[in-house]
Formats: sequence, structure tokens, C-alpha cells
Amino acid sequence: MKKLITLLLALCLIFIIATPAYAANTATATRRDSTLHFEGRRIEFHTFDLGGQNHVRLRDLALMLYGTSNQFDVAWNAADRAVQLKSGAPYTRVGGEWSPMRAATKTGTLTTAGIFLDGREVSLSALRIGGETFIRLRDISDALGFQVRWSAPNSSIIIETSDRQIRYSISASQGPGSTIRVIDPSRPTIALTFDDGPGTHTETVLDILEEHGVPATFFVIGSSIQNRKSTLTRTFRLGHEIANHSWSHARLPSVSTSRIRTELESTNRQIESVTGVAPTLFRAPFGAVDSRVKDVARSLGMPIIGWSLDTRDWELRNARAIYDSIMQTVQDRDIILCHDIHRTTAEAMGLVIPSLLAQGFQFVTVSELMCFFGVELQPGVEFHHG
Repeated sequence: MKKLITLLLALCLIFIIATPAYAANTATATRRDSTLHFEGRRIEFHTFDLGGQNHVRLRDLALMLYGTSNQFDVAWNAADRAVQLKSGAPYTRVGGEWSPMRAATKTGTLTTAGIFLDGREVSLSALRIGGETFIRLRDISDALGFQVRWSAPNSSIIIETSDRQIRYSISASQGPGSTIRVIDPSRPTIALTFDDGPGTHTETVLDILEEHGVPATFFVIGSSIQNRKSTLTRTFRLGHEIANHSWSHARLPSVSTSRIRTELESTNRQIESVTGVAPTLFRAPFGAVDSRVKDVARSLGMPIIGWSLDTRDWELRNARAIYDSIMQTVQDRDIILCHDIHRTTAEAMGLVIPSLLAQGFQFVTVSELMCFFGVELQPGVEFHHG
């Protein structure tokens, strides 16, 4: 009974202290590739760091604690749609239950995980990423009664049970896609897009995005890259999505099929030569698409991205007017069309982004928007909103 009371008090403390930290968090969760060496076993898995807190899959933790005084079994309670833990029981579901995070996943969701712990139902804050649920390690350590501490010299997390010490090392994030943007499902989500660059004012746009920690998707012109490789490199390194907007900004339905293919393929190669990553999305110049454009995009495996909010910044050429056009019509799931080649658009972003953030909007890339709302991007198909 004393242990139960202690557990309940610990859980109450978790809810009082930990939960508010999630409420306004729209930062990124960084994937950490981790390795555990224990009793001759090498276990490789991954955790996620959000706001300095390490998140781990329950089944990974169960395998780590197997054979210790804190071992537990993890199962799925279908009736209650909740994870069920049984302390003291060995983890018996190793084979067949290990599934990697989907490589295409770019977003995570702040959620609540219902857990039955030895028959008692508890609710913990969690990250839902790629069909997997990650719980804060400190929350689980409080619930199961083991200690966790960080060893800075060895970049390791040390788990101390009553009869054993387990250490696992955490490496830096590995490669593209290791950073997952965490989305709060209670807040409106939008994708900001920029066409026709890289151009003279792209760096200013990047400065504003970086200042506010906001991602965007840049649909670039292949022929404009050669003289602005450093700008495209910076765009990529800041974590923005780079997509194809043709080679010369031709109205594609008016040219030959072979020219359409050349426009797309040449731009893909140019982007990949600078960033090392080939684009996956395509936006047609002027939004002009016919069956031939769709067929070429389909053959290249590229979905066609339109927009749901046209700022008409190319016509307005006035920062305040652009600001008004966005603020008066923006809605949840919008894909917003802008052009980073105009000075007035860059100026407008300095007004728009802080205002939208203040109203609770959260920004994602186009791919992240679709992933978060469960939209399956199909090659050669047009998409206009999340």
C-alpha cells in the first residue's frame, strides 16, 4: 500500500510539473540513435529529445529492463485501447513486434497515452511519431520506481534499478529526417510556401523564418539555382523543404511532353546536386496543369502541389496589403502561396509570421502538413490543402 501511495503521488507530481511544458511546445523533437551494450547484447534503437526530455518507446525500455528487479511486460489492451504494463513480468514480445519508424514521417503529435499499470489506469503525456508512441523516460521511471541520470562525459543515460545499472549511449541526430516537428492537434496548422526563387530577397525571407523558428516549403526554379547555390544550401540546412517549380517557369501545357519532362528532371538534378537530396514535390508554374503534366509528374513519382490561399503578392507589391490578404482569410490546413523574389513579400513576412504565431497558428512544411492530416500524397495528383 505504501508503494502504491508513493506511485500515485509521483504521478500527480508528473501531471502538475510536466504537462504544461507540452501545451505550447511547437519545437522539433530530435531523433537520437541509441545503442545499449549489456551482458554481451547489443541493442540498437532510437529515442526522441524534446525540450531536453528524452522520450523512449515502452517496448524498448521493457527489453532494456529485462532480467532486472524492474522488468515488466508490455501488451495492448484492445478493449480499453490502452497499453497494459505488468511489473515484475518478463518482456516476452520481442520477436515480430519491432517495427522501425516510417522513413517518410516528418511530423509528430502531442497526445496522451492511456496506460494500465498493474491494473491501475494512468494517463501520461506522449509523442506519437510514425505510428509509434514515445513516453518521457522520467515519467516511466517514476511510475516503475527506478532512477535515471545523465552521464555527460559519456553522452549516456544511466538507468539504476535496485540490483543493476544499465547504461546506453546516445549519438547526435543522424542524417536527413532525424528531426521531427511536433504538432499540437488543438492548434491550427498551416504550410507557408514560396515560389520562383532563389532570388534577391530569399535571404531576407530566410532570416525572418529563422528568427521565428518557422519552416516553409520553397518551390524553386532550376535555372535560378546556379548563381545562388549558397542560398539554396542555407535553405536546406535550416530545415526547409525544397521542391520543384520547373526549370524555366514555362506554362507547361503549352509546350511539348518531352519539354515538360526536361523541365522537371533538370530541376530535380540541379536541386540534388546542391543539397544531396532529390525533391519529391512539384508545383506547376501558374498552377497550369493538364493531363500530360500529370502523366510526367506521375512517372517521376511527384505529387503536384497547388494552394488554398493566394496572397496575390506578385500583384499587390505592398507589404501591408499582403499582410491583410493573409490575415483576413487564413484558415487551418491552408497552403499559402507567396513569392520570395519580391522585396514587399519579404517585408510582409516580418508582419505576418509574428501575428499568426500570436494567434496560435503553427507552421509546417507541405509534406508535414499532409502527413499530419493523413493525406496520402499520390504522384501525378493535385493537392491544394491539408
